[in-house]
Amino acid sequence: MRNILRSITFLSLALSGVALFLLASRIRVRYSVLIVACVIIYLIIAWAFLRKSDKSFRKWIEIVGLQIVPLFLSGLTLFYIARTERGFSPKVNFESVNNKIKNIEREFNDLQNVQVRSAKRNGVSPIATREEASEICDRISQKGGLEKISSNEYYNIGKLDYSCPYLVPDAKILLEDCAKEFQKILDSKSKIIVTSVLRTREDVKKLQKVNSNATTNSCHCYGTTFDLSYTAFKKDLFDPRSDEELRLALAKALSKLRKEGRCYVKFEKAQKCYHITVR
Repeated sequence: MRNILRSITFLSLALSGVALFLLASRIRVRYSVLIVACVIIYLIIAWAFLRKSDKSFRKWIEIVGLQIVPLFLSGLTLFYIARTERGFSPKVNFESVNNKIKNIEREFNDLQNVQVRSAKRNGVSPIATREEASEICDRISQKGGLEKISSNEYYNIGKLDYSCPYLVPDAKILLEDCAKEFQKILDSKSKIIVTSVLRTREDVKKLQKVNSNATTNSCHCYGTTFDLSYTAFKKDLFDPRSDEELRLALAKALSKLRKEGRCYVKFEKAQKCYHITVR
């Protein structure tokens, strides 16, 4: 009986090792290291209990801790791997999306002057400093002026060196709807990253020192415009998809909103982002 228990323990731990290896190959390195560390700590604790417990308790630790639990977790892991091996959710035909958006630069090429007109019509007057933007937000947020945005379950705010996290209400809603559509397409909790939002005159001057193409009449000055990275995403822990697949999902989400007449979109190759203005 003892030899049978040992054989089952060995097989369950071996299966767990295989499942762990397969899982580690599908998620980011730092998460793999964390999982391995947790497994090692778990095994050390189980071994310590085995050495110090009496025979009857030791038997239960071996059965539950080194057989049932590893087998259960291995089953869940293998089920997850089998489910995600197919890639995208079957309800989305990404091949047709790729054919539909053959040339992203051509698809998303709304001109600057068109976006500026929309920004002036729907936005606030250009603001001098970030302090003023904060005061305006605090003062008129109840009246539909500027609203602050922050990282949430739908999108992340990146490092804003030359802008501050404020948008007019319609632009904020557009951003959230875009992020929700992105997650709906993926059927996951991966998130888009916002790289630029409202620019004050002070921000524009700083930006012009490092980017000679930066204009003083930018759509970003009116709180109607935000940039979304198409090269960086906040991936869900268990999302095995490549950045290229996420980029395609974002293109589909933007294409849908643009065709609904809700926004203008400009693909900016040099800045590696989509430049989006609410209509």
